[in-house]
Amino acid sequence: MILKASSRSIPAISDPQSLNRYSYVRSDPVDFADPSGLLETCSGVGEIGLTGCVPIVFPPIDYPRNPPDPRGGGDPGILGGELARSKQPPPPPGYKQCIQEALQEVIAATEGTGSDPNNGYGTNVRGTITNAPPAFAFLIGSRNIVIMDPEQLPGHPNLFVGSLNSTAFGRYQITHTTAMNYGFTDFSPRGQDASAEVLMGVRNMVVPAMNGDIMQALRNGNREWTSLPGGSQQNISVDPVSVFNQALRTLPDCL
Repeated sequence: MILKASSRSIPAISDPQSLNRYSYVRSDPVDFADPSGLLETCSGVGEIGLTGCVPIVFPPIDYPRNPPDPRGGGDPGILGGELARSKQPPPPPGYKQCIQEALQEVIAATEGTGSDPNNGYGTNVRGTITNAPPAFAFLIGSRNIVIMDPEQLPGHPNLFVGSLNSTAFGRYQITHTTAMNYGFTDFSPRGQDASAEVLMGVRNMVVPAMNGDIMQALRNGNREWTSLPGGSQQNISVDPVSVFNQALRTLPDCL
């Protein structure tokens, strides 16, 4: 499908199909939809992956079982007759959100921001600032910058650390280039979380994690976050599976 005017969505250099601003949803209206004109989504239930929409397959849930009958008599069965007859039960409410937040905990841990002030939402990549926009020019020469109130930022701060050739910022260390490519302008904590969810969807991290394959999920994401397992800068001091499992036990949306 060809549009008469160019799309308002921001193309991503990692997705060649998005570079044609006159095509509608990657020229694939069967799998995708874009009701707002700003962000394409899957037409059905699924996640946007590198090659298209990937169906979400929910893993079986280990429901609690009835206590053993003291008189014997075999398997006591799963609590609730309907649940016992269901081979593929639907996930509980909030299951996907819980998985996404647990993955975000892993990313923050491997990127080294999870224990920073304000949960790392104001952390610039560590090192000396060698270039900055006019509004932040006073920070040039400063080291290991933390912006204590990222809620007030008008967008990505674009503070360049020359020794690392990086502008990575925030809890998920999103670079200025990535922010521009995807149109990320909200760098409040909520905005950073939302941006990370978009990137996890693009890298097909959520679906494998929902299916129980956490290591595959993290490997899928190591092109975006090189500190993840298999990445070029893998953080070997962090056990990502332990962080993920701890998040499942403690995050409010997982309880």
